[in-house]
Amino acid sequence: MFSNYDTNKNAYLLRRIPLNEEFVDMVIGRLRSDDIYNLISAYPLPEHRSTALATQASMLYVILFFAPDILHNQQATMREIVDKHFPDNWVSFLPLLTSDWCGI
Repeated sequence: MFSNYDTNKNAYLLRRIPLNEEFVDMVIGRLRSDDIYNLISAYPLPEHRSTALATQASMLYVILFFAPDILHNQQATMREIVDKHFPDNWVSFLPLLTSDWCGI
C-alpha cells in the first residue's frame, strides 16, 4: 500500500485517531504564537530563541501531522513556523531521496 517513504502515510495513520479539527487548530495556533513555557526571558539573545522554544517546537512538529491541510497547502503558515521555531535547523525535502535516485 505504501512505498518505503510515502508522504501520505503519516497523515493516513493519524486520521484513524479521531480528534476535533477545531481543537487541533487552536493548539497549533497557541503553539505558533505564544511562548507557553515563558522561556524567552531566560534566553534573551536572539540566537538562543530556538533553544528556548525547542520543547514547544517538538510538540508543534507532532501535532502538525494531525493537520495535513496546514502541512500541504498553507505555505505561509508553515514558513512562519519554520522561521520562528527552527531557524538554526536544515529544512530539506526528503521524498526526493528515493531508492531510484540514490542508486539503491
